[in-house]
Amino acid sequence: RLSKAAFEKDYNLDTNFVEFDLNVTNTGGVDSDDVVLGFFVPPGAGKDGTPLKMLYNFERVFVPKGKSARVRFGVPALAFTQIQENGERIPWPGLYKFEFGLKETAAFKMGY
Repeated sequence: RLSKAAFEKDYNLDTNFVEFDLNVTNTGGVDSDDVVLGFFVPPGAGKDGTPLKMLYNFERVFVPKGKSARVRFGVPALAFTQIQENGERIPWPGLYKFEFGLKETAAFKMGY
């Protein structure tokens, strides 16, 4: 005998699933702003339409010369989901890689 069961999902995709604290140090000779970029590389990046990386957060921070500032980045749970062809949002399992800044700026000592 089969019975029909109904389930209600109760979760908030807007809450942070992962948080990072970053220290940004101004090693230059003048006070300056810096824009810190937070990316993640999703499972299967570059295959079957999966993006190579996704920007999940950014923040502009003022850092006096020779000083450091702390930046806290939260990654919302929504970032770890995909939308199926039928429109249903499901968890996106796999290994994620997190990156901060742009590789292209590393040569200019602008963080990466």
